[in-house]
Amino acid sequence: MQEAKAVEGLERKQKKAVKMEYQKKGRRVLALGIFILLGILGYLKYFDFFTTNLSYLFGHPVLEGWRPENLLMPIGISFYTLQAIGYMTDVYWGTIQAETEIWRTALFLGFFPVIVEGPICRWEDVEDTLFKNESVKAENVFKGCYRIIWGLFKKMIIADRLAVLVDKVYVGYESYSGAVIVAAAISYTIQLYMEFSGCMDMVIGSAGLFGIRLPENFSQPFFAKTCTDFWKRWHITLGVWFKNYIFYPVSISKTARKWNKFTRKHFKGDFGKYVARMGIAAMALFPVWISNGLWHGPKWNYIFYGLYYFGLIFMGLALEPVRDRILAVLHINPECM
Repeated sequence: MQEAKAVEGLERKQKKAVKMEYQKKGRRVLALGIFILLGILGYLKYFDFFTTNLSYLFGHPVLEGWRPENLLMPIGISFYTLQAIGYMTDVYWGTIQAETEIWRTALFLGFFPVIVEGPICRWEDVEDTLFKNESVKAENVFKGCYRIIWGLFKKMIIADRLAVLVDKVYVGYESYSGAVIVAAAISYTIQLYMEFSGCMDMVIGSAGLFGIRLPENFSQPFFAKTCTDFWKRWHITLGVWFKNYIFYPVSISKTARKWNKFTRKHFKGDFGKYVARMGIAAMALFPVWISNGLWHGPKWNYIFYGLYYFGLIFMGLALEPVRDRILAVLHINPECM
């Protein structure tokens, strides 16, 4: 609105200059907002991890007195931090209009069912139903209760029962044979899925009681054909957030464009396109999977977990031409796989 008023009656060049100035201001505000939000999250959740590792590296305590040892971790800070960053970025991009009523923004960020377990919602995911103020309907109550009961079944009947086996075997694995350990590993995978998806069912069902629709977070992940497909089905909203606010911005950044220009200049034909695509894929995927690892916790095993999937997905992309050539030679339709 302010930008539209500012350019009224101006010539074309003046309008362009004013718009560029508004874009610069908007970019600064966005950068400041992201810095503050990630700074708070990083200090409360990751400061101990990084300072501990720096202390080991340098052989003496680093920033020992700055650790947030006596501060309480706000419930769900990771979820509403990402939602807030997504909201500000969408406003900056012009995808959505900035909300002028603060209570609506507060409700979006602090809607009680999603605080602890997610899903990570975008404004456009919930705007239609979250602020509708619809009266309670029997149909919504029935569907919501059904979803909640189904989630409780997954969590309490399946996940919690499997946890007994998993905990016993994992604590004393040296006392068991290989078959039992394999069974426990499979049980842990099922337990993790049932616990997380069960909680999502309860969250979505709780919102559904009031006629509020939340985005789904799981879509039969164990039927996925590839690693990429798996992550499109598992914790869907987290993957969408990484794709929208890390992968895409990096893949169209100045660095990516320079790399594309460099490779097209020094490598010819299809090989140049391949090198350009692989370089941009590496640039965009690496921060996504480092962030994915850190999202799960401030531990090295989670970071290596993220790097493991980065390696698998990148290798899958790199070997696509070889796969396509083999399928062509064998006359196999890739859509049938």
